[in-house]
Amino acid sequence: RRPLGARGADVQRMVVGRGLAPVAAGLACEAAAALAGDRMMAALLYGVRPTDPATYALVVAALLATAVLAAWGPARRAARIEPAATLRGE
Repeated sequence: RRPLGARGADVQRMVVGRGLAPVAAGLACEAAAALAGDRMMAALLYGVRPTDPATYALVVAALLATAVLAAWGPARRAARIEPAATLRGE
């Protein structure tokens, strides 16, 4: 993308977006599975309702933040590549 005129921020946004797409799908499936299995987990929880929205929100936010940090490093490296070096490498 860089040799074709994309800015570094555009490349970062693309790489992070592509990294977060499967994470978002996985979080949605996992949240649905957790809500479906809440009765099985009720006996293991102490002081928290199985369908506590704050707990779900905190877990989703923590996993999403971890995924953003994991995608940010490769995105920064991809944005810093010089366009001429990319063209020479191919």
